[in-house]
Amino acid sequence: MDYSDLFSQTLAPIIWEHLVPHIPFDKERHRELCGSHIQPDLQVTPQDTSLIDRLIDNLRRAHHETKPL
Repeated sequence: MDYSDLFSQTLAPIIWEHLVPHIPFDKERHRELCGSHIQPDLQVTPQDTSLIDRLIDNLRRAHHETKPL
């Protein structure tokens, strides 16, 4: 899946069905959201660094494991 697939009227319903099969896909809402430009306000959005910390740890481990001797 490519990020641009989320904006496709053909592919987005397939992706939606895979992720949340118990909720029907709303074509009108999808069309409206695709036309919107939404950005979070990082000044008021809670900052949870635990995910990025885990990602950095995983990258360091992977780098260490693949580093040539």
